[in-house]
Amino acid sequence: MTSNHKQQNKTPKLSSIVNFIKFAAKSLGQKSKKSFSSMLLHIIDDYQKEGLITPEEKLMFKNITNFSDKKVNTIMTPRADIVSIKYKSSLEEVKEIINEDGHTRLPVFKNNNEEIIGFIHTKDMARYLCQENKIFNIDNILRKILFLPGSMKLPDVLLRMRISRVHMAIVLDEFGGIDGLVTIENIVEEIIGDIEDEHDIIENDSFFTVKKIDDNTFHFGGRVDINKAQDLLKTNIIDSTQPDNYQTIGGFILYYFNRIPEIGEEIEKFNLIFRIIDSDNRVVKLIEVKKSNIDN
Repeated sequence: MTSNHKQQNKTPKLSSIVNFIKFAAKSLGQKSKKSFSSMLLHIIDDYQKEGLITPEEKLMFKNITNFSDKKVNTIMTPRADIVSIKYKSSLEEVKEIINEDGHTRLPVFKNNNEEIIGFIHTKDMARYLCQENKIFNIDNILRKILFLPGSMKLPDVLLRMRISRVHMAIVLDEFGGIDGLVTIENIVEEIIGDIEDEHDIIENDSFFTVKKIDDNTFHFGGRVDINKAQDLLKTNIIDSTQPDNYQTIGGFILYYFNRIPEIGEEIEKFNLIFRIIDSDNRVVKLIEVKKSNIDN
């Protein structure tokens, strides 16, 4: 009796099965990757509503479903945020950068930031920390780094990293210049969410600020994902004809201003007023977004 009762609790309700059959029937004759993904997402939503999977599991399943369509330039660390080491740096200079930055892998450049020649792993520094008299030569710990186009899809990036056994890559723009940096950890996080290790410093980064001021006004950090901003604003702010023009709210601002705007400047798009709260000569840090068609 008890066993049967438990088994029934683990079985999807009849309504769930009926709803799925109806949805699947509508999809017949429309066999495509998009229709397949839609069916999977429908199943995931239904199972979460029935309590058969947790919200965290639901998010992971959805991330897996969307994984193959994502391009590497949508998850990379932007060029402006790359912390790198000069090829001719001394041991003390390298140790100082590692202590300040906290990353385990750091790219190495030769003459300028565009000339990346490899990367170093902090564990390779142990030989110099344990043997004080050992002469430091960065060539002895320099590792190969990958160079990938920003348009490459994440499954292809992951495959390249696995085959080459190199877990860091420089992302290139269409002109061959450095656009950003990606690690295997970034790719894994696209499925399971953020990975925080013992070296991560948890802080309130203004670049990722999302603050609701009132029903018609929001503050967004420049690196807030454009889809997240769109969902909160309940207004379409992505150009459907060219959806890859920007991935963040800061990218949206740069795209429509065609330059880095100054503090206080405004632009009106999609019945919304975008006002720059904070920026410098390199990036847009904080934006106020207000609905412009408010009924008085």
